[in-house]
Amino acid sequence: MAALRLAVLLAALALAGAGCGGVEPPAPSPTMTVEAYFARCAEVAAEPPVDVREIETWAEMAAALEGPLAELRSIVPPPELAAFHASQLSAVEQIAAFVERQPAGAFNVAAMAETSALVHETALDAILALAPELRARAEATGCIGQLDARTEPGGMAPGIRSGWI
Repeated sequence: MAALRLAVLLAALALAGAGCGGVEPPAPSPTMTVEAYFARCAEVAAEPPVDVREIETWAEMAAALEGPLAELRSIVPPPELAAFHASQLSAVEQIAAFVERQPAGAFNVAAMAETSALVHETALDAILALAPELRARAEATGCIGQLDARTEPGGMAPGIRSGWI
């Protein structure tokens, strides 16, 4: 009998929380304009990058990725930049997943570089798929660097680092 009362009480609390008296979920972020998207990306790109030479553990690397990941997840890009944004988010999520899979201990910059190169290949495809005027604006605002003709096909050069990652 006591178990039944407890179950009824828990059900009532759940229903009350789901009804009018419950906490409302946050409203979704509004879709950004192209101008606002590039402006925010330029702000992020202007911030000093994390110096991986100063990271000592995988936990520190995971912590360094938390901010960019949260930022990317919170943005609703304009339709013209949806695929580009999705590629940037995917790149950071893949890197974060790789970092989380690492055993506790010393950070291995060589392992990170190899994984980052593979992930950036996908990001490069999305950069190349941008309409020429959007790619030019992304380059002009520092959201992405300029494409480097010396880059191997499918690879990333330091000059095409995304402002987001």
